[in-house]
Amino acid sequence: MSNIVVSGASSGLGESIALHFAANGDTVCAISRSKEKLEKVVTKYSDNIYFYSLDISKSEMVINVFSSIFKDHGLIDVLINNAGIHMNSEFADVEYDLKDKIIAVQYNF
Repeated sequence: MSNIVVSGASSGLGESIALHFAANGDTVCAISRSKEKLEKVVTKYSDNIYFYSLDISKSEMVINVFSSIFKDHGLIDVLINNAGIHMNSEFADVEYDLKDKIIAVQYNF
């Protein structure tokens, strides 16, 4: 079986991907900013899915969380970078601070 890391795993496509691999017996390290949502996902397959709370826009947190993953589970076989920020507006209309956060999420991981 493989060690798989899925970012954005607390809902939607990321959640489905994480649950799929967990159901197939892989070890899944599920990453999300929302600890509460992620805990609900983890309880569905508690034997082989582990949650790590992480704001991917913060580089230092990325380093710390991945150090923990390596310590807890060894090498990563598959990384699924699904994290993102949903905007319901035109990019040109988004506040500058949010644009920075969107870019940080895409490039820090």
